[in-house]
Amino acid sequence: MIVYVYPMISKQSIHRILIKWSVEEEVIISMMLSKGGSLNRIGNGEKSGGKMAMGRTEEPLFESLLEAMPEDWLKNTGRYTLPDPKGKMAQLTLVLETEDEQETGFEFTYGIQSGGPPEDFVEYVEYAIELTDEWYENMTRKGKK
Repeated sequence: MIVYVYPMISKQSIHRILIKWSVEEEVIISMMLSKGGSLNRIGNGEKSGGKMAMGRTEEPLFESLLEAMPEDWLKNTGRYTLPDPKGKMAQLTLVLETEDEQETGFEFTYGIQSGGPPEDFVEYVEYAIELTDEWYENMTRKGKK
């Protein structure tokens, strides 16, 4: 396993969360949530070619997603290339940004038919998708971009 370590920030200083999952460089899902209520999302996490939705929300989606993040994750930020990849290459990225634009996070590169990211990261991304599904469906149904 190859590991590149990123700088550490505090959970309270996180202002923006970006999540991106791609397979063979094709984006399956990408989303950005900010403390101020901005929300952008492409895809539903199941296949490529999803619609893009951009907007704002009064719902505390960012706060819920931040609260679900374990504090100890911030001690192990970095880029991880998992060994012995099999199948198509995939990448799961979680970027955490502060208001002063300091960034840290995680990037996992792996083969989809071999060991992937730790289960808690996968569950976190699934939670982010679930958390933003209603907003995304409403925005794409209305045809807003």
